Amino acid sequence: MAPWSLGALAISLPLLMAASALAAPPPVKNFFPAKSNPRIGQSAPVNPRAPFLLRADEVTYDQDMDIATATGNVEISQGERVLLADTVSYNRRNQLVTASGNVTLMEPSGEVVFGDYVEVDDDLKDGFINNIKVLLTDNARIAAVAGQRTEGSRKEFVRGVFSPCNLCADDPTRAPLWQMKGVRMTHDEVDREIAFEDATLELFGVPVFYWPYFSTPDPTVKRRSGLLNPNVGADRNVGGWYGQPYYGVLSENADFTVEPRYYTNEGAFIAGEYRQSFDKATLRLAGSAADSRRIEQGQAVNGTSGSWRGNVAGEGRIEFDDNWRGGFDLNRATDRTYVNKFHVNTTYRTFGRYDLPNFRTSEAFTEGFFGDSYAQVSAFAFQDNVGGSVAQQVPKALPYASYSYVSPRDNMGGYIKSDVNALVIARQQIPRRGTLGLATNSDRLANFSGYYLPVTTNRGDVVTLAGTLEADGYYVRDSFDPTTGKTFTGTTGRAHPQVAAQWRYPLVKQVETISYLIEPQADVVVGPNGDNPRRIPNEDAQAFEFDDTNLFSLRRYGGFDRLAAGQRVDYGVTGAAYGRSGGSTSAFIGQSARSHGDSSFSPNSGLQDRVSDIVGRFTVNPRKNLDLTYRYRLDHNTLQTNRDEIAAAIHVGPRSTLGVGYIHFAKPVTDVSTFPTEQIATSAFVAINDFWTLYSAYAYDLTRQESRIGRIGAVYRDECFAILISLDETFHADRDIAKGVSFLVRFGFKYLGDFGG
Repeated sequence: MAPWSLGALAISLPLLMAASALAAPPPVKNFFPAKSNPRIGQSAPVNPRAPFLLRADEVTYDQDMDIATATGNVEISQGERVLLADTVSYNRRNQLVTASGNVTLMEPSGEVVFGDYVEVDDDLKDGFINNIKVLLTDNARIAAVAGQRTEGSRKEFVRGVFSPCNLCADDPTRAPLWQMKGVRMTHDEVDREIAFEDATLELFGVPVFYWPYFSTPDPTVKRRSGLLNPNVGADRNVGGWYGQPYYGVLSENADFTVEPRYYTNEGAFIAGEYRQSFDKATLRLAGSAADSRRIEQGQAVNGTSGSWRGNVAGEGRIEFDDNWRGGFDLNRATDRTYVNKFHVNTTYRTFGRYDLPNFRTSEAFTEGFFGDSYAQVSAFAFQDNVGGSVAQQVPKALPYASYSYVSPRDNMGGYIKSDVNALVIARQQIPRRGTLGLATNSDRLANFSGYYLPVTTNRGDVVTLAGTLEADGYYVRDSFDPTTGKTFTGTTGRAHPQVAAQWRYPLVKQVETISYLIEPQADVVVGPNGDNPRRIPNEDAQAFEFDDTNLFSLRRYGGFDRLAAGQRVDYGVTGAAYGRSGGSTSAFIGQSARSHGDSSFSPNSGLQDRVSDIVGRFTVNPRKNLDLTYRYRLDHNTLQTNRDEIAAAIHVGPRSTLGVGYIHFAKPVTDVSTFPTEQIATSAFVAINDFWTLYSAYAYDLTRQESRIGRIGAVYRDECFAILISLDETFHADRDIAKGVSFLVRFGFKYLGDFGG
């Protein structure tokens, strides 16, 4: 390869510039999104003064015709751009550059352009390439009979074909899985718009959809207003539907989406979403409404005629400074079944969740972070999704505030930890059932502080000494005592000190490739008896479950309204074996004993007697293909199981997993629950090959002898196409949502979007 001077420069540079201009593919928002190919349309321009190299078998110059020609394995390179051709010529008289024979241009962006013949004017504004083919950086392909550049900013492709699908390795002449054909494709670089005329979508070479005219922004446009892909579907509850979303850009940091939709069984529906970002904040607001009857207690609300139903949702976040931030989460609906019935979440993420929790929660908060310390002030509002609560009985927390402080370590290694909590609960009506012990209003200021001193002896004992004090003050109105049926209004409180010592002694031994661990553990907790006055309502410590995770906790309850009083001893032992290759097996068993019979824990909790139930776990993880966990709680008198929980997962390769779960409560564990529970659930994800995956899920209630969840489906995914096929069965009707089988099919085309329902 030898460098050439001005004569070769006259040949190479116009051709390189022309080929670069013609090589830019027709990227559209649906076809070539900027995220998947950020360098499209960003090839560096040719610099006429930059050095270049020309290599060819022969270079000639015809003085009479004023034509310079390079022939035979011509290679012209400048920087990262390389042009290959059989012949390249430059007609100085006509100011015309041509290249022919196996023309290949490799762009710095990674794209490769192929053609039979290239012709371009010397001013680089107009050009032509015959039989053009473009290979994009993500292996997507464009082919056209011819490509032409006019007006210096307009590229036209005649009978173009685009497809991101790989060609068949055995028969490259076969049509790809899908391709888009256009009689004419135009790319306007000024308007940054791509237009297709007489566009046809083909599957396996068979036309399936036709657009007379289709246009979309090119990848240099990040956001532009316009219609989105339609939302089409059908089910047994709402019938068939068609929705047409519209996306609108208001500014560089604000946009909205609105979608009117029509259901054949329900009528009109409309949804919308607004988003905006600021320097240190984000905002998202969404909502929807439908002209539909609402069913309550088997009857339509507002008579038999239509009535409006809907929901609102939103979220906002703001950074005040390096330590403080705030925000809100909004989630409300007119009734419990609206979100599921109208598939609101399938279009807008923040509208709702298909598998709804027991309560919709709305929150406004601010929080601060200071090393190991944390502060928060929040306000909560709840909306019942289960249907078991009267609206007037659902509480509001206005506000909920907490501060957690952790001091630096002192000279002995000890530290102070203090948790301060303030809560104001308000409701209109007390739910007087069971032993809930709630109040119409409850104002609380609580503090749990302690000094902790961890010590490790020379022998290897790990000891933690602690002294704590929990002090609470309340003002309550209509606090209901379920044992007497009376209510109390006034102030109350308590002060509960505790001292504790926890001991662990880990013993480790290495035998060949296995490390063994035996670790006995025990603690002693001493405090006064009682200290759970009946005048104090129980708002945040209702559901308690005793297991191996909270056996050694000083504060066993998650909330502040109830505390574990008295004197107790907790003890247990852990045994484990760890293999050098990564596998492990471990087991734990433990128990707690108290010195008196008075207990704040509810019946069937496992801690209601002086000697607790026996809790434990057993885990097996041989290498990386099996995860097995068994948790249990045994009755301390009969050793019968009061609680069993089994979770097992088998991993077959990186993409296949089989899972089984079993849970059993012999007795109800909270005052809210009234039935024993026994349920088994299975799930499976099985990769058939590199493209197909089968999945299933099933849950069966052994107590009531009825199915709870049933689902089976398949997913196909390759480099350009995806399809989801799902068969779901709903076993229980819920007001205006009927039970039965739902069938879902959804297609995904890379760059084009999703279709189906």
